[in-house]
Amino acid sequence: MKSDLRIQVTEKFEPFLRPNRYKICHGGRGGGKSWAIAQLLVLQAYKERTRILCAREIQKSVQDSVLQLLADTIERMKLSAFFDIQKTQIIGNNGSRFSFEGLRSNISKIKSMEGINRVWVEEAEKVTSSSWDTLIPTIRAPGSEIWISFNAQDLLDPTYQRFVVSPPKDSYVCRVNFSDNPWFPPELEKERLHLKKFDKALYRHIWMGEP
Repeated sequence: MKSDLRIQVTEKFEPFLRPNRYKICHGGRGGGKSWAIAQLLVLQAYKERTRILCAREIQKSVQDSVLQLLADTIERMKLSAFFDIQKTQIIGNNGSRFSFEGLRSNISKIKSMEGINRVWVEEAEKVTSSSWDTLIPTIRAPGSEIWISFNAQDLLDPTYQRFVVSPPKDSYVCRVNFSDNPWFPPELEKERLHLKKFDKALYRHIWMGEP
C-alpha cells in the first residue's frame, strides 16, 4: 500500500476528511464537485475496507452512473493495480466495493444491502422526498455517511430544502462554484463569459449555483 498517496482537493473539500453524517456540496457548473468527491472516496476505499453505494434518482444502466469517473480517478491516482474495475462494480484488494444503483427503480434492493459505509448521491437535485425518506434510514452502519452533490434547480426542490435550507444536525454544507476550482478549464471559461454577457439571470443559475 502506498503510504505517500496524496490527493488534490480545494479548501472547501478538506472537511470531507472529517466525520459528519451528512456532507453536502452544491453550486454551479465547473466547481469540480464530482471530481473532488471521486478522489476522496477512492482514497477512503484504498485506506480501509469500505462499502460505497453510488446512487442517483434514475439510473437506467451503469453507463448513467459515476463508474467511469471513478475508473478515471483510479487511473489518475495510479491505483489500477489495487482496484478491479468491472462492468457493474469496482472491487478493492482490501474488500472495498463501489456499487451503483438508481433510487427510484432499485430502492428495495438498496434497502436489503448490509453494511454500507458511504453513500454518494450524485445529481441529487432530482431525488424525490420519497427516495430520501427510504434511503436515509437504510444507511445505518456505525459511522456511515451520506455524501450529496448537486446543482440546485429550484428553491423548492426537496433536496435543496432538506439539506441546504434546513440541513440536519451533523451536516457539513458547502457551496462550490467555478471560482473555487483552480483547475477550471479555459474552454469552460469562454462559455462562462459568453453567458454572463448575454443572459445574467441564466448565468447566475448555471455558473453561480443559484436556484
